[in-house]
Amino acid sequence: MFTAGQKLRASELNDALETPLFRLVRTTDLSVATNTETIVTWQDDPVDSDSMWSPAAPDQVLVNKAGVWILFAELRFPANVTGIRINSILLNSTSINDRIVVDARAALPVGTIPTVSTIYALDVGDVLRVNAYQDSGANLDLELFGGSGVSFAGAWLGALA
Repeated sequence: MFTAGQKLRASELNDALETPLFRLVRTTDLSVATNTETIVTWQDDPVDSDSMWSPAAPDQVLVNKAGVWILFAELRFPANVTGIRINSILLNSTSINDRIVVDARAALPVGTIPTVSTIYALDVGDVLRVNAYQDSGANLDLELFGGSGVSFAGAWLGALA
């Protein structure tokens, strides 16, 4: 926070105005085996203002700025009426025991789109991943739909008070 009459250096102003954000997508379908936790790998970063994603580690986002973040993940499963579909955001782990938000939905005959969002305090170095799960009895693909349908996004809202 700046005060009236305070002199600023350009670097301080740039840091204050910089808002890290990312949006990751898949460009092809991803198979999710039945009854198997699957960490989603990302294929493109149409938005990544702070270099938090790398093709060298395609399943994770590395947080570069501590503070309060809004996070959103969307998965799209095909039409199938058996079982449930789960979408989770994981923190610093690949285990569902370390999820910070989850959406579990019954399968639908028109397709199922579990979507999660949360506002969460993160630290520099935290690693975020998205986990997909389904138990239809057969493998199902996470599907693209009109160029979207499988995405992960986040934006820094501000420092912790």
